[in-house]
Amino acid sequence: MGKKKEKKARTQQENDRYCKAAGISSNQRAMLVTAWNWCDEEDKSTEFMFAYMSDMGNVGYDEVVDFVLNYTRTKADFE
Repeated sequence: MGKKKEKKARTQQENDRYCKAAGISSNQRAMLVTAWNWCDEEDKSTEFMFAYMSDMGNVGYDEVVDFVLNYTRTKADFE
C-alpha cells in the first residue's frame, strides 16, 4: 500500500492565480474570505456558510463551493 498523498497548501500567488482563472475579483475574494472566517467563528453550518458567502461575495453557489475546495486561506486572510 502506498502512502497517502498530502494536499500541499496553496501560496498566496497560487490563490491569486486561482481567483483570476475563476473570475473572482479581489473585492469578491475579500468578501468571500471575510464571510468564511465569520461563519467559522460563529460555528455556522456548511450549508449556511455557502449561502452566506454567495450572498456576501455576489457569486453563485457553485462558485462558492469551488472557492472553498480550491482556495487555501493564508495567515493574511485571518488578519
